[in-house]
Amino acid sequence: MNILVATTNPGKVKEYRHFFKDLSVTFLSLKDAGIDQEFEETGQTLAENSLGKASFYGDLSGEMTVADDTGLFVKALSEKPGVKSARYAKTDSLRMKKVLENLQNVPYNEREADFKVVISLYYSKTKFHKSFEGEIKGMIVDEERQVVQRGFGYDPIFYVPKAGKTFAEMTGPEKNALSHRGIAFKKLSHFLSQTLDKK
Repeated sequence: MNILVATTNPGKVKEYRHFFKDLSVTFLSLKDAGIDQEFEETGQTLAENSLGKASFYGDLSGEMTVADDTGLFVKALSEKPGVKSARYAKTDSLRMKKVLENLQNVPYNEREADFKVVISLYYSKTKFHKSFEGEIKGMIVDEERQVVQRGFGYDPIFYVPKAGKTFAEMTGPEKNALSHRGIAFKKLSHFLSQTLDKK
């Protein structure tokens, strides 16, 4: 089974390939599919953006397609950056800096945040689609922490109390075991396993 990963981020394609390496699935990049069009995220929710990307690229390629949208929801910032997490500023560094600056006078015990992701699977030939959600609660620390890996987006400032580390301080396996993406990936993996078993 081929599945197109609807992202221009090569790191995400690599992540899918690694996580699902035990399944009989070949994950294709947009480059593999010869696609260079860009999808504009205009949805008001993660689910709308996720399915929008999956259906846009799925219809272009004719392939089974998977797409995801992730957001950091900080309670003290009225759930911002939220669905606009990737557009909160121009770079990862500037996005984190903006969050930390906006939380400058907020005490640690009021820095609660949720990391959420919605992964959408879409098949253009039948218009089939299904979504898989993942969420983890944490806190925003007062400065970036980077030890093990740079990670994605806001990883260096998102602290998981039960792990005693930020996402950026975790190894890949540690992060996959408890992260919002790991939770959603496991749900998708279960679905794909059942689908492959029926073939």
